[in-house]
Amino acid sequence: MVNSHARLCVLDTCFLIDWVRYRHREALWRVFSVGILPSAVLDEVVSEHTISVLRDWLASGNVLIYPQTDELIRRAMSLIIDLRSDPRIPKLDLPEAVCIVIAKEYEATVLTENRGAIRAYQYAPERIRPASIMNALRLLIMMFREGVLNNTPQNILHEYEEDVKHRFSRREIDRVLREI
Repeated sequence: MVNSHARLCVLDTCFLIDWVRYRHREALWRVFSVGILPSAVLDEVVSEHTISVLRDWLASGNVLIYPQTDELIRRAMSLIIDLRSDPRIPKLDLPEAVCIVIAKEYEATVLTENRGAIRAYQYAPERIRPASIMNALRLLIMMFREGVLNNTPQNILHEYEEDVKHRFSRREIDRVLREI
């Protein structure tokens, strides 16, 4: 069990590659105390910029690398097979399943843009808990609500989209903004 004061996240590749291009990327460490980086995710990173940011985060202690074990892979494969029974959930790849398994163990938040992981949390939360799953859009809105980012939600999202060249679905933005 994790210390109740620790707020942990597990970084998935797609989220990480986008997030490191964001001008306020260091704000992540005002929300989370530690980021867990599965070695399966690290193996997918090829960008020099992403590697450079990761090197800084590792040196500062913000990120820890989680080693891959046979047991971790077995549990991730079991989750993938289990979730395949629900046709509403797109295929979950091994690195995303590894992130979820680690997050379940440490009651952490998986940061991902992977639709399979997001839909799994939406349609089968009982298979994901106690982990939670959040994409950049929801994280940015959470950062706004917690006062980590001081701007309007629309401006925060515009900055992110401009920096990262990732466009959020207008329908999803409207849904998330209605929630706040």
